[in-house]
Amino acid sequence: MNPADDTDSLVSPLPPSGSRVDTQTHFLLLNNITNELNTPIHGILGFVDLLLADSLTEKQRESLLLIRQASVSLSNLLSQVFEISRLGSGRATSHHSEINLRLLLNEVLGLFLVQFRHHGNQLEIDLHSELPPDCTADELLLKQVLINLISAAMRCYRKASLKLDIAAGQPNSSLIVFRVIAMDKESWQGSNAAQQTALIESNLDVVRQLTNIMGGRLYTDKLADADDLYRLELPLLPGEQDQVNVPEAGRSAIQAHILIAEDNRINQLVLEGLLGSLGCSFAIAVNGREAVAMAAKEQFDLILMDIRMPELDGIEATRSIRSVQGPNQDVPIVAVTADALQEQKEACMQAGMNMYQTKPIGKKEMQSILLQLVAHT
Repeated sequence: MNPADDTDSLVSPLPPSGSRVDTQTHFLLLNNITNELNTPIHGILGFVDLLLADSLTEKQRESLLLIRQASVSLSNLLSQVFEISRLGSGRATSHHSEINLRLLLNEVLGLFLVQFRHHGNQLEIDLHSELPPDCTADELLLKQVLINLISAAMRCYRKASLKLDIAAGQPNSSLIVFRVIAMDKESWQGSNAAQQTALIESNLDVVRQLTNIMGGRLYTDKLADADDLYRLELPLLPGEQDQVNVPEAGRSAIQAHILIAEDNRINQLVLEGLLGSLGCSFAIAVNGREAVAMAAKEQFDLILMDIRMPELDGIEATRSIRSVQGPNQDVPIVAVTADALQEQKEACMQAGMNMYQTKPIGKKEMQSILLQLVAHT
């Protein structure tokens, strides 16, 4: 097993049923705390990614990668604690939407790249060609399932070549099969083996419960291939929309004028850097009321809307923009938030937003947003 970061010891398996007092209040409190903690973490990740795009010495790059690794580890830990709390409160339910599977896999892989380098692991993703580029699934739950599945595999072995093989189920093509395969593996033997086993079971317990909610199944024993660690079967239906294909030459710069509605200065600077690197111009609104006022006067191609802002939150600001005839009444609005609650996402979409993007947002995610909502409008 891999030695885990010290922070991993904070993660414990789900408590017995009925052991919590007022689990709903506890869950909402933890959600607020998680959001507050994630805000500076995502700011750090954003700045690190911007700096990594510059010309750096090898030592500078290595230092930044270590900062990124620590930040990602902390962010993953918070996500796992939040997911455990959500399961314990009975609030975890499945809500399907159309997703691009390759983009989602690349996003999950990006969370582990520095950890792989640090622990001597490698991860290959093999997405079989028979799978449709777009599918219908619960994006938030699927991300958590894959994060916990890969985390468990990393804790099982050090210096292993791991492979995530994704194929259509046979003979039932409505199933998608995820196989985690370990090659050239070396078991971790150490004084904390019992602790690592408990952490692996914690990861797998989260995967099992989320998989059950999604109508799938996790297999960990008596697998057909000796190198298979885990086999996950999930019902994923093909998406209704065709994948947006844009020539490579058009991916570097998109001439767009964007309103950033964000009260946190660190997040403002990160978004400014991302948009500037993609050839966009922008204006800043520091609260929801200011965003509504600016949207009434100036034409934008896209609005990036934070949810938790003073004076007027992002949901109410969106309702105001949509309800008044003006230059941006029909302009795409993207929720940019650290909140992963499904009910929050539904509230944003009902208010008139076009997309829900959880932080942190990297260059690839921002580029994807622009290509989907701006380049083809």
